[in-house]
Amino acid sequence: MIRFKASTIESEHNGTVKLVRSLTTKRGRDVAGLFMVEGRRAVWDALACPGWTVRLILACEGELAPLEGRLSGLGGRSVGPVYRLAEGLMRKVSEVGSPQGIIAVLERRRRHLGEMAGGDIAYLDRVGDPGNVGAIVRTAEAAGMGGVILAGGCADPYGGKAVRSSMGSVMRIPVEWAASLLNGGAPHDRVGGVAEGRGASRGVGASAADISMAAMDPVSTGPEASATGPDSASVGPDASDADREGGDRGPEDGALETALLGRLKGMGYRIGAAAVRGGRPYQEIGPSGRSVLVIGNEAHGVSAHVLGMCDALYTIPILGGAESLNAAVSASILIYERVRGRTM
Repeated sequence: MIRFKASTIESEHNGTVKLVRSLTTKRGRDVAGLFMVEGRRAVWDALACPGWTVRLILACEGELAPLEGRLSGLGGRSVGPVYRLAEGLMRKVSEVGSPQGIIAVLERRRRHLGEMAGGDIAYLDRVGDPGNVGAIVRTAEAAGMGGVILAGGCADPYGGKAVRSSMGSVMRIPVEWAASLLNGGAPHDRVGGVAEGRGASRGVGASAADISMAAMDPVSTGPEASATGPDSASVGPDASDADREGGDRGPEDGALETALLGRLKGMGYRIGAAAVRGGRPYQEIGPSGRSVLVIGNEAHGVSAHVLGMCDALYTIPILGGAESLNAAVSASILIYERVRGRTM
């Protein structure tokens, strides 16, 4: 069994605690370049993804032994410092009502368009509900898609609700903002509509020394779809500003997104979106070629400039009295219609 020494944190004013609490906001995540996952299953998923750097772990006493066992089983996984927290203090940093006793803080990864080029791509156009964003990311991974692109105004896929809804998929399939992809995967001044600090790579609510310690003191564990229109995919009125973590679309976002979709067309992708009415039957989405599937905003559908780039629109019939389908449900129907055509 691999053993490590877990430092004890007893105060909510501790710099590491302040850092982790800051990660409950998109601005905090952007400035720190970090996000967190909660619960044993989510942390185990993070540890099993070798491409992600685990900067630190917070755990209650009862989670330390299972963590040691998990790290032993992975035979060589290294993580940052492990801190022991009292359960009362865990409630101060957790985003859920009933904390599960363990949190891992991960370093954000910049993804590149080339990583997505092997399959279809889901393009989220201002999908404001983080639960929908996470569910679509999960469906995209399950269906073997190449990746997920988010336009300005989307909920942050690294927010707590989105991460939980994705069930770990956000760590296993490339997910990136359109602005960043157009900039070659490098940090962008506007990612999801919120300014990212260029030089402030670490530390909201924690000192530079705290963050440096977390980065430089690793613990070695061994040898090294919705429909496009006001009626479509509606989950009620626009998501609140708190839920729509990506922020509002800036005036330059439409131009950069059009440029990105144009680049995808140049790579041989066909752009398709769902429409409340007037589109082709969704069964005609077809299995051939590579496609970008556009999923629009829950209340307002797909943006006009994105519609102008589409090669086809598809309609999912509403046969009963429901006004529309949920965005994630609509996305799942269209994504798996592609899968059905390929596997029949």
